[in-house]
Amino acid sequence: MTKAECIITPSNKTRKYLKYKCKIKSKPIYVVPTGIDISPFNPDNFTKEEKQSIRKKYGIKDDEKVVLFLGRIGEEKSIDKVIDCMPELFKLVPKAKFVIVGDGPAKEGLVEQVKRLNIEDKIIFTGSVPWDKTPLYYTLGDVFVNASLSETQGLTFIEAMASRLPVVAKYAPNISEFIHTNENGILVKNDKDFAKTIANVLTNNNLREKLIKNGTVTAIQNSSEVFGDKLVEIYSHIIESYKIKKSEGTKKDKMRFVKSTIFALNRKLYNITRLNKKKKG
Repeated sequence: MTKAECIITPSNKTRKYLKYKCKIKSKPIYVVPTGIDISPFNPDNFTKEEKQSIRKKYGIKDDEKVVLFLGRIGEEKSIDKVIDCMPELFKLVPKAKFVIVGDGPAKEGLVEQVKRLNIEDKIIFTGSVPWDKTPLYYTLGDVFVNASLSETQGLTFIEAMASRLPVVAKYAPNISEFIHTNENGILVKNDKDFAKTIANVLTNNNLREKLIKNGTVTAIQNSSEVFGDKLVEIYSHIIESYKIKKSEGTKKDKMRFVKSTIFALNRKLYNITRLNKKKKG
């Protein structure tokens, strides 16, 4: 990294790690969340018949609400914490089911947990699905839930938001960088509050619509297009800074100019995000 002009990182969590743990303080570090192509996740891509077919495949009735998890089934995802709250949720919302899309080493333990809680008829394990089919599986959900504390950026949150799903997640500092409670999602600090929070999202239409609307904006802000726009600005700045460093003039003057352009770049990156806040999904 000694020869790098700058460092690009996907979150403040990794920026702080590089700056304070790795002692990298002589290089500017820009936080640019990894962008994804959100267009496949638009639920309007699928017909009513396709959506009904996937529900029918798993025996989900039209009047049933679906709590959805999609991702790798590993211990670090803390899916067991969500399952623990399901008996209480099913009392609050009797016509609800929990659908777990994916596979992984923790699945067997979760299946046993479901049996112990005697909620086998309310929990659906789909197993792994091809990546190109995951956008359709998002249409199963009425709310997306994730209790993991290990997410660096949490791309499935963005996918869920792009799929117009309200998001309920376990609070973590890095997740709170882009999910703001009662605005574009809800962060739960205590596991015992999961059931009540999920039930509220499923039954409070005004809250639900607000989370979906603002979540769609967040998805746009984390799209591959915005990611590309920010990278172009950073690379353009690096090229100009390099030219300045190689030009004639005192080292002090050149460094002063470079620092001022770093400030201007940060404003540009902020404005790119702000501009995309006005776009509609």
